[in-house]
Amino acid sequence: MIKTEGTRKSFKNTLSIKIPNSTERKQIGYSYALESLKVLLRDTWISWWECAKCGRKDYCKFALPNKTRDLQCGVAVTVLENFLEFTYATFETGDFETRQNYLDAAYYLVTFVWECEIDIGRLMNRRHVRLWAETLETHGAPKLFSVIVRARQNLDGLASHLHHLPNFPSAEAILFVEGRSEKTLIDSLSDSGLWHFQHLRVQNYKGRSNRKPQKLQLWVEDMVSKGYTLFLQGDSDGSLNDTFLELKKKLKLPEERTFAFNFDLETAIPAEILAEACHSLGLVSEISELCSELDSHCGSVSEVLTNFVGETLDKPSLAEAVGQIICDKGMQLWHDQAFQESELCRFLQFVQTAAFHRE
Repeated sequence: MIKTEGTRKSFKNTLSIKIPNSTERKQIGYSYALESLKVLLRDTWISWWECAKCGRKDYCKFALPNKTRDLQCGVAVTVLENFLEFTYATFETGDFETRQNYLDAAYYLVTFVWECEIDIGRLMNRRHVRLWAETLETHGAPKLFSVIVRARQNLDGLASHLHHLPNFPSAEAILFVEGRSEKTLIDSLSDSGLWHFQHLRVQNYKGRSNRKPQKLQLWVEDMVSKGYTLFLQGDSDGSLNDTFLELKKKLKLPEERTFAFNFDLETAIPAEILAEACHSLGLVSEISELCSELDSHCGSVSEVLTNFVGETLDKPSLAEAVGQIICDKGMQLWHDQAFQESELCRFLQFVQTAAFHRE
């Protein structure tokens, strides 16, 4: 007899699989031949369904001629069988933890495919959408189209288990930056299409003024549990007692996944680019004069900029202007020795490392 167990309960060397629409888990044996595993997972996870109820029935290659007959979704079954057949070695040679993560990953993969097939089919079915719209009036159609968002839960679940498996490079990077300026700069470079930041997820934790490290740590740990690899940027600001260093210590991040400006982003920007950005914003009339002032200054340039401009500096706007200038100059900057040696260049190389990260 197959037993069920609660979500948190575990048995040594006893695997379990999730039961759809339930908090219970089905306890199964430790070893399974490939074909037996296919049958077990298929019959546990994939419901029987009338083709007539699916919006894809008119063109789906798995649809039956008699669309009132029940069958298990051919798309979901095929994806499950392909996954098992071509990755079975991971299960067969894995230890207990690997096998359990493999089974849970398979569940979220199949559930994602199955639910998306059903949801997309419904959204394609004009009659079905009209029924929702007419039944619930102004709220019906918006609610129906919002259902597709549930796919995110299955993808998070899939990623959280795949990143524990060997040879499944599913852990994408997420970069936490200390302020709006850093995020604005990265976004402006990403939007240009000239830099390879488009698929990097960037979050702003707003430095010391926003959240306590304990809360930030919980937030970050939640992202890691969903399969993300954390990269962290901060400002040293001449102090060793800040949120960045505290987070770095608590999360035990390796050096290659952290970056700290000696002072701040503005000070890291080469004087010529910084002065040109101020000029483009209409803050100064003479680029050379501000360049000279910046070059002769030691330490953070924020106060110099504020005094020179004569008004409170909007740092995110300045960062956006800097990003535009970098995009305009393009490859020219990569042949500029001064830029190559700048702290800004090192930061952009760090961001690019995060963008290309897979493990």
